[in-house]
This record gives sequence, C-alpha cells and structure tokens, in this order.
Amino acid sequence: MSKPKHYRKKPVVIEAMQWRGGPSEASEVIDWMLATGETGVRWHEKQPEPIGPDGMPLPTLPQHIAIDTLEGTMRADVGDYVIRGVQGEFYPCKPDIFAKTYEVVTPHQAQPVIHDVDWALAVLQKCGIETADQFDALVTLQKLTP
Repeated sequence: MSKPKHYRKKPVVIEAMQWRGGPSEASEVIDWMLATGETGVRWHEKQPEPIGPDGMPLPTLPQHIAIDTLEGTMRADVGDYVIRGVQGEFYPCKPDIFAKTYEVVTPHQAQPVIHDVDWALAVLQKCGIETADQFDALVTLQKLTP
C-alpha cells in the first residue's frame, strides 16, 4: 500500500489582476485577457430579478466575469483574482486562497528560477558554501546589502 508524500509547490511567477466589481474594472480585466489572445471571457451585469408565474422573484446571478477554462466555464465574482497560469491559461481565484498562495514580486524576482539543483550546489561549493547555515548567512548578508 502506498503512503502519501509531502510536496512543496514549485516557485512559479504568475500574472494576476483583482476585479473589484463594476463594468469599468471588468473591462480592464477582460482587455488584459483579450490582449493575450484569450477569447473565452464574458462580462455579465446583474440583471433585475425576473418575476416567475407565481409572482415570486426568480434567482439571478450577481455581476461576474465568465471565464472558459480547461475545466469548463468558471465565474469570477467581485473581489476574486483572475490569474494567468504558467501555460497562459486563465482562471479565477478567491481572495483568501490567493493571499495564502501568492505574494507580490518585483520584476527582478520574476526572473526564471534555477531548476538545475546539482549545478546550483556546485556553484555554491565553488564559492566555499557547503552548509545550509553558510547559505542562510549569505542570503541574510545579501538582504542587508543595498
């Protein structure tokens, strides 16, 4: 029987915009998506509640941005982030999940991450850094250096 393993999310840099509601901000998000070649995105304004045959209001959807994803059409509600993933795909993300998963990076930090660990270790060893403590000290020194 196999047992679960622990995994860490790979450090990737994504683009995202938070939609704060309303047609003008929806246009900004949609224009950004369309500029990348995305076509499966639509704006839906909240409609007045229709009245059913029994005189009672029928349920309606709130204003939202509909995004066609690989998993089907998903809805970005007011406050949600729209993320452009590593393969150029778009999808919505709730703000609490976004805050737990992502942090703002500077353009310098958005550079590709070194994936060749053996090469990186060899470079560190050539610089005389052989332990995690030495590496941590170097990182701390780098952060303190203007």
